[in-house]
Amino acid sequence: MCQFCFTRQFISRRQFIALAGAAVVTSAAAACTPARPVTKQTLQGHQRPLNDHAQWPTLAGSFVSLTSDAIILAAPFSQQAIPLAPQLHFVDTNGQRHKKLPLKPGESLLVWLDATGNATQAQRIPPISALDGPIPTLPQPAPTGETQALHNLEIITRSGWGAAAYEWAIGGESGFYDAETNPAGWRIYDDPLAAQLHTLVVHHSALDFDLGPQSIQALHMRHNAFADIGYHFVIDGLGQLYEGRSIHVRGAHTGGHNTGYVGVCLLGNFEEISPIQAQWDTLRQLTSYLQTTYTITNLGGHLDYQPGVTVCPGANLHPHLPQLARELGLIYDAG
Repeated sequence: MCQFCFTRQFISRRQFIALAGAAVVTSAAAACTPARPVTKQTLQGHQRPLNDHAQWPTLAGSFVSLTSDAIILAAPFSQQAIPLAPQLHFVDTNGQRHKKLPLKPGESLLVWLDATGNATQAQRIPPISALDGPIPTLPQPAPTGETQALHNLEIITRSGWGAAAYEWAIGGESGFYDAETNPAGWRIYDDPLAAQLHTLVVHHSALDFDLGPQSIQALHMRHNAFADIGYHFVIDGLGQLYEGRSIHVRGAHTGGHNTGYVGVCLLGNFEEISPIQAQWDTLRQLTSYLQTTYTITNLGGHLDYQPGVTVCPGANLHPHLPQLARELGLIYDAG
């Protein structure tokens, strides 16, 4: 069931899980990169100004195949055929341009589209995941592919991406919330929800684009001992929106800033690559929806609330959040 249809009822390269700073109330970990020196970066071989959205890659995903007229690109639970422009060229991981480039299934690609939706450039990128080691095992049902309308967006429901049921009796969210006896427990907000939610916090997964909400949920529940995936929403490299934990339940994504805060995670590692336009467009639409539906008034990035603990959502994405807040008339939280 989609969370919007009812009311009440993921590490330095070696410390990714242990040191990131999300929490139910104060200090549990989440799948975001920890603090390290922040430097603005561009795609290797493409010295593109970070403030020029027109230069951002349009889409990102895993390469499936190349036909005579399309690139097939995959998100965690779907594929998209992207028509080829006559001037299409490829860029390797060293930034060198090629008319043709051998590609292997599963390699990560950034794709630029022209105004008609045809691919003009595709760049192969090396693995960008900050996770050392395998994704933990979590029994999850097979994805059904179910989607539902969410205003002018389409959202992949929890059953659509194969979410495991929450386990509110584990770890830092053990038991139900009580202000005096169990403040860190699984908290279901009182109605009306608009009176409870006030801020949207933007994260990145710091993982490769093929590691989606199932992987994040497994990390959060098995490594961080959260009761569920910590984020309320996830956006993949094709701009598709996923339902995370119920928006009627307190999140587990930003240490000390979870009550009343909605967490949205963009797949990818934006310490390593530039923002993806399709994700940004979905983030903007989602933010506008939350603003009008739940009276969200503030917006910030994870590091704004936990400076020195994390660099999430990445040095290439974070500087653009104040602009998003201005465009939508939101208050930008700079810590």
